[in-house]
Amino acid sequence: MLFLHGLMKVSRKNDAVRTTRNVYHLNGLDLPRTSRDQFTAGIPVDPSVPGRGDILFFADGGAEISHVGIYAGDGWFIHAPGRGKRIRADSLAVDPFKRTFAGARSYL
Repeated sequence: MLFLHGLMKVSRKNDAVRTTRNVYHLNGLDLPRTSRDQFTAGIPVDPSVPGRGDILFFADGGAEISHVGIYAGDGWFIHAPGRGKRIRADSLAVDPFKRTFAGARSYL
């Protein structure tokens, strides 16, 4: 997968937005700096069928985008759960991700 190459080089100190930007940058694509700008700039994707490499957005407690990740396929996504935490894969089918999922965007 194109984006796994980038994930191997991303520092564990990054937050989710910086991680998505770094992964895309390492693969020759530039993303906006903030999650809000990433959400606005991307091409909307049917949320029930995101594609591998699409950026997923989460809004915890309102309409404000509060978290992002990269869709890996089969209902899983890769993200940095917080500054200083290890990058990991999680399922979209469980909370809090199922409850806070706000949409997907493509940049490919």
